[in-house]
Amino acid sequence: MLSGEAIITAITLICTIFYVLIIKPLRGTIDELKDLIKDVRKDLKDESDKRQNIEVRLSLCEEKIDVLSINKENYLYEKNMGKN
Repeated sequence: MLSGEAIITAITLICTIFYVLIIKPLRGTIDELKDLIKDVRKDLKDESDKRQNIEVRLSLCEEKIDVLSINKENYLYEKNMGKN
């Protein structure tokens, strides 16, 4: 029969092997995934900021187009009024 000390040594050895073969690699993978998630979140924020900037610029362009259209209509109206 095994002594209590031998049982404790065997359990400690099994736990150490389990830690080295399973837990330690998993910790490394989990840390890599955390870093990847941080990078993806940063990229998403950057893309969102770019999209917002594009939307603002597009809105400004649309406003300028509206102003130009109104100016063109006024010019054509005044030009036609001058012919009468």
